[in-house]
Amino acid sequence: MDAEPVLGDILRHARNRRDLTLREVEDRTGIPNAHLSQIERGQIQRPDQQILWKLSQLYELNFGLLAAWTEHRDELSDRGAVYFAAAIRLLNTLGEHDLEEATHYLEALNRRAEGEKAG
Repeated sequence: MDAEPVLGDILRHARNRRDLTLREVEDRTGIPNAHLSQIERGQIQRPDQQILWKLSQLYELNFGLLAAWTEHRDELSDRGAVYFAAAIRLLNTLGEHDLEEATHYLEALNRRAEGEKAG
């Protein structure tokens, strides 16, 4: 059985393939280059999903796979990762008012789901 890819190696390769420095990635994403370096070197193995999302967009990588490789499987199933990525793409297209309305709707869904878990 093949070993799973190492996230840092994948991200470093993707960055190099686009001929970007860590500072250029920082400028484009707002993620500090020192933090990016720690992820690429494997010192940070489970970066925040927002960071993964930004990098997946910049590097044109599959967010669901990145989330899976960072062991977010406990938090997101493969199917959930696909939905999460689709939701983020859609949210990025909304205007300010619609984004606020969508956020309220998602919060209401979350409260309902939490209530169902508790009850």
